[in-house]
Amino acid sequence: SGNSGKFLKTDGSSLSFDTAGKILQIKKNSFQPGTVTGTGETFHDVTGGNIDITPVAAGSKFFLLLTGVNAHVNMTGSVGNHGCRFHFGMKVGSGSFVSTVTGNAFSTTDEPPLACTHIQGDLGNYFDLPIDYSHVASPTYSLGDTISFRPYYSKNYTMGTSFNYYYQHNTQGSEGAHTNHFTVMEVII
Repeated sequence: SGNSGKFLKTDGSSLSFDTAGKILQIKKNSFQPGTVTGTGETFHDVTGGNIDITPVAAGSKFFLLLTGVNAHVNMTGSVGNHGCRFHFGMKVGSGSFVSTVTGNAFSTTDEPPLACTHIQGDLGNYFDLPIDYSHVASPTYSLGDTISFRPYYSKNYTMGTSFNYYYQHNTQGSEGAHTNHFTVMEVII
């Protein structure tokens, strides 16, 4: 159940709504990762984006929002960097990082991306793409546990394992590095 409220429309009539949920706390990390690239089937973490949060309530969910990523693709002919897949990882207490989507260790066979870049043809050059993505995570924890969240990335599924793929391409070094903004909100829904 939620709280009811009213706003007045410009014609003077009221607009009713029901709200559900509450933000309990917000943590933010603005960071400049520079150029971040990987190869192979491995899922890579972006440690500079880490946020630790200690829940203030039992059974909370966590709204994760990452903005400002400058992704990259670079296809020449039928080979090259097709793109990248973007994920979030979480770790409860002294455990290991797992996917916020599946709750399992990152695996190439079962890990759906939260966002991705993809190109299937010859570009003759590269291009960069802005990436923003979000997710509501539901970790299992006990009060007093600290939960760590951080961005993860992996190769586009169509790529071979020998090509680089980019979480971020820092093309504006002379004008200042690209800044990523990672926000974690503890919420009750």
